[in-house]
Amino acid sequence: MSPSDQNLTRRVDGLEIKLDDVSEKIDHLSDSVDRPFEQVDAAFVEQRQYTEFAFQRLESTMDARFSRLEATMDARFGQLEATMDARFSLVEGHIGSLEGNLGSLEGHIGSLEGHIGSLDRHVGQLEGQIGGLEGHIGRLDGHIGRVERKVDQLIDIIKP
Repeated sequence: MSPSDQNLTRRVDGLEIKLDDVSEKIDHLSDSVDRPFEQVDAAFVEQRQYTEFAFQRLESTMDARFSRLEATMDARFGQLEATMDARFSLVEGHIGSLEGNLGSLEGHIGSLEGHIGSLDRHVGQLEGQIGGLEGHIGRLDGHIGRVERKVDQLIDIIKP
């Protein structure tokens, strides 16, 4: 081997060593860069797990409270419905009673109308009798007038 070949071989060997050193440094640098990303990935995974846990806990709490609220509302609506049914029955009873009283009142009104008709007939008869009495009074006035004239004549005769 010639000295230039040997020199070239040494240079290539030196380059290989330097290249190995650079490769090792790049691997070390890659590992040091990957480590923080792995830590961030782990933090994201941990945060996701905590979020899912918190959401499940919140969901179960909300489900329990909504179930209680629904049961309470059902009970209250049942009470309200029963109260309203009782009140409506009471009102219907009063309406029935009022209808009965109205029927009785209509009967009394019919009876009063009958009495009014009877009174109208009696008033008509009385008016007829009054008319007859007025006729008699007119005739009596005429007789009294004649009697007064005769008394005046008599007085005239007696007084000379």
